[in-house]
Amino acid sequence: MPIQEFLTHILNIDDGEILETLLKMAQPRHFRKKELFLAEGETPTEIIFIQRGIFRGFFYNVSGKDVTDCFCYRFGEPAVPSLPLDAPANVSMEALTESETVSFPAAPLAEFLSRSSFALRIYNKLLLESLSNHVEVKKMLYQYTAAQKYAWFLEKYPGLDGNIGDKYIASFLGVTPVTLSRARKALGGTKGEQREPEEK
Repeated sequence: MPIQEFLTHILNIDDGEILETLLKMAQPRHFRKKELFLAEGETPTEIIFIQRGIFRGFFYNVSGKDVTDCFCYRFGEPAVPSLPLDAPANVSMEALTESETVSFPAAPLAEFLSRSSFALRIYNKLLLESLSNHVEVKKMLYQYTAAQKYAWFLEKYPGLDGNIGDKYIASFLGVTPVTLSRARKALGGTKGEQREPEEK
């Protein structure tokens, strides 16, 4: 999809001046499978919006174990590792599949947000959505059984099961891969037919 069409359809921008400003900043960006977008602690130099592909945010716990924190895959969704946008990343971000995105330079975009009331409304909307999602995830992790977690995942992230590694889903849900497999069987589920083989 052309970048201009992406901006008008996803961000609902109908102001010609704002659209022109963002078009000057926007660039297409391709990510290879397993390519790291940003490492935890680094300050982002660009902000990306997904056109196609799956990203995950992750961090390492005190034991050095890789923990999946979030998934980003919906068309038009920003793969944002921290808020505010110019803060050091709270998590590392990597592409789980070949991915196409629209990229904006972080500093000019942040400056634009500070002086555009329309852009600021979009930014505040993203903040509220992020807060709501994190609250929902924390409730899921601490209140749900393994089967309930898996059922929640299927509803919240349709199409991901079977297209990303079980180890990422299990880590995100706070269960072991074996427990995930049992929860899937208990719900009568099977892995997706489009599943890509995991890299060793």
